Amino acid sequence: MRLGEYVAKRTRAPTRAVYRVVRASLHRRALRRSIELGRALPEPPLRIDLTPGFAVLEAEQLAGVPEAVREAQSLFAARGVDAPLTPRKNTYLQHIPIASALHLDSALLRLALDATLLYAATEYLGALPVLSSLFCMHSPNVALAVDRYNSQAFHLDHDDTKQLKVFVYASEVTRDSGPFHIIDAGRSRVLEARTRYHYRCPLGDETVQRLAGHPREIVGKAGTVIVADTSRCFHMGSRPGASARLTIGMQYLHPLAFELPSGWPKGELAHLARPGLGALINHVLGDARVH
Repeated sequence: MRLGEYVAKRTRAPTRAVYRVVRASLHRRALRRSIELGRALPEPPLRIDLTPGFAVLEAEQLAGVPEAVREAQSLFAARGVDAPLTPRKNTYLQHIPIASALHLDSALLRLALDATLLYAATEYLGALPVLSSLFCMHSPNVALAVDRYNSQAFHLDHDDTKQLKVFVYASEVTRDSGPFHIIDAGRSRVLEARTRYHYRCPLGDETVQRLAGHPREIVGKAGTVIVADTSRCFHMGSRPGASARLTIGMQYLHPLAFELPSGWPKGELAHLARPGLGALINHVLGDARVH
């Protein structure tokens, strides 16, 4: 296990914060380049306010959402309801294999590279991010997990001290569809401190409500967009319900995030980097060596 992975998964907030500073100081030159590239992004018409640690958008607010939703729905329909999914310990939240469908003209990838999202991630993380993963998730919502470490209970993601995940509902999500629940960053900080939270130990509902109050339950039609720092905001979803849920997911990480190597390539999409795309897009895809 790399040191960054160990810090991400096995340590608490104070150690993580110190390691974050040390790693940035050891890779100052690369970090400066990421910051410079981020400054080249033009300011988009829509600025996403992430002061609470998350934001919810309607499909109409972000270009390319309807096309990405249709592509995700087509990919899910093509695989068949009973087709095997990517092997995971979680039967309640399954990733649909989409790697072969991702190409530079894919509606899913175009949405992930949207200027509004890249600007928001850059502004929030302090440097041009790496799009570390792009995926579709199907939640059958038929049972509670029996394992201790699962996302049906309130938890923080361990990948870094900050990150942005974008979730796009590709089906209508009601209270009976295992909707996403989230607690804002301010209350989450108190909750983390008072429970001495460990990143592999989700919290029970009673503890969360007693110390942080009620979470925000996010329901909405297909195309609803959630932009959230899942490292700073406690969250959960995919609880059992009357109907299933299909979601598009994108993860934007700081280029020196715990879970990423210090050098290039980084993330799951680096193979899509191409000469001619430009340094900025290739950086986001995960390989800044390609120009």
